[in-house]
Amino acid sequence: MKKKLSIALVLAAMMAGNTMMAYAGEWEKTETGTRYIENGAYVTGWKWIPAYWDYLDLPGEGEWCYYFGEDGYLWTGTTTPDGNQVTGSGSWTCNSYIMNRRDGVVYYGGTDKVYDEVTRRAREETERELREYYASQDVEGGKAVDAWFGYTPDTVPKSSNDFLHGFYGQLTPNQKVEMKNAIIEFMEKYIRDDMSDFEKEITIARWLVDHCEYELRNVTAYQAIVQGKAQCAGYADAFLQMGKACGLEVRYVYNEDHAWNLIQLDGEWYHVDLTYEDSPEKNSYNFDHLQNKYINLDDETIRHISKHQSWDAHGIEANGQKYGREAVAEYLN
Repeated sequence: MKKKLSIALVLAAMMAGNTMMAYAGEWEKTETGTRYIENGAYVTGWKWIPAYWDYLDLPGEGEWCYYFGEDGYLWTGTTTPDGNQVTGSGSWTCNSYIMNRRDGVVYYGGTDKVYDEVTRRAREETERELREYYASQDVEGGKAVDAWFGYTPDTVPKSSNDFLHGFYGQLTPNQKVEMKNAIIEFMEKYIRDDMSDFEKEITIARWLVDHCEYELRNVTAYQAIVQGKAQCAGYADAFLQMGKACGLEVRYVYNEDHAWNLIQLDGEWYHVDLTYEDSPEKNSYNFDHLQNKYINLDDETIRHISKHQSWDAHGIEANGQKYGREAVAEYLN
């Protein structure tokens, strides 16, 4: 009723000599806010409108998109009900860029950046995950107070070698989507609800060493899982991402020369080095590369292996025995 009454008042004003051309599509600014009238009615919801630079008093290129509430008033400087952002003047934005539509194509930040809904959602999910992660940390002096940080040398940026997230923050939104889909496909094919954490771990290890080949400079899980080529950091990152997706307690650890993982099984921690485990030679386990030499080792054993000698637990020890080499051999056989 209120909306119909407002429209009636607008039409009456036009008949009384108001110069606003409502049927052509015009802005209406009042003390309450701003509305847009088209075909004699106030627009609601999302609406593409010809771009116009108010402060220049000049038309812009293409169209900008605005959100109007049920009462017809423009939403500004906030988040819309569907999770999008609008500027103080109401324009829809992505990554602080005003969204612009020309010839039916939506761009952000220039003609070289075509807007893609999947990419936007992936980016928002990444940002949400990072916010939750940092909020969960006990920060003191800009550094999380956590014993796991003792596993990583200060000379390497934590954003590139994070014990909980590996190289995940370095991936593009599209890479994250591709990697996620690949992990889901793996889980649907190989992981069952009735599997133990140990069984899930070995299944991931078998798949990864068969699927990935060693290649320098490829350091991310995306390169290991999707492209099938990675160096030690990529193997470790892939085991981390796949393990987390399967509900396992996995960490990414490294020193100045090498990267590998720790995994918790039945409350005890073990070392897993799938880079070293990936052998070019066949073996008796009927899987091309699995050797059972670098899976579920304890601290003492790992320190006697090349590029692991500097290992220092810093308070968190990996001394698990139940799922060591004998258990792995028995399972594989």
